[in-house]
Amino acid sequence: MESKKSKPMMKLSVETMGEAFVKAQRELIESNPELWQELYDISTVGHEYGHILWIDSDTETKMNGTGQFKNIEEFKATAGGLMAFFHNEREELRHHVVDDVVSRAVGLMAWREVGEVLPYYCEGLIHLDILFGAGIITYDGQIKIDYAKYDAMKEAYISAYKNLAETYMKK
Repeated sequence: MESKKSKPMMKLSVETMGEAFVKAQRELIESNPELWQELYDISTVGHEYGHILWIDSDTETKMNGTGQFKNIEEFKATAGGLMAFFHNEREELRHHVVDDVVSRAVGLMAWREVGEVLPYYCEGLIHLDILFGAGIITYDGQIKIDYAKYDAMKEAYISAYKNLAETYMKK
C-alpha cells in the first residue's frame, strides 16, 4: 500500500484517462483502504495466483519455441485473477475492478520501449483489445468507460481466457 501511495502519477495515465480518474484511483487508498485491499487481492494477488494455472514442469519449455511465451504469460496471470473474481463476483466491486483493469492496461503502455518488460506491454495490448472490442471503453481524446458494457467485457475475458487455457493444455 505504501509503495502504491509513493508512486508519482504517470503522465500517460493522466493524459489518457483524465486527472480526475487517476486521482480517484489514488485516493481510494486513503478513503477506503479495505476496498483498496480487496481490489489489490483481485488484481495483484490474483495475478500471482494466475501464473500457476495451467503450468506444469515442461509448459514453458514446450511453449517457448519462438521465445514469446512470457509475452502471453503475463496476460494469462492477470486474466486468471479476473476469472476468480468473475466466479465469485460481488456486484459492488464491478466498477472498481473495471477501473483497475483499464488503469492497468493504460499504464502498461508505458513499457513499450523497455525490452526486458515487453511482456507487460503485450499484456496491456491484449487488455485494450478486449476492452475496446467489448465496447466498455472508447477513446476520443480520453478514455471513456461505459459500465453498462460490463457483461460484454466479462464474456470477452472469459472467452479469451478459455481459448488461452485450451492452448496451454494442448501444449
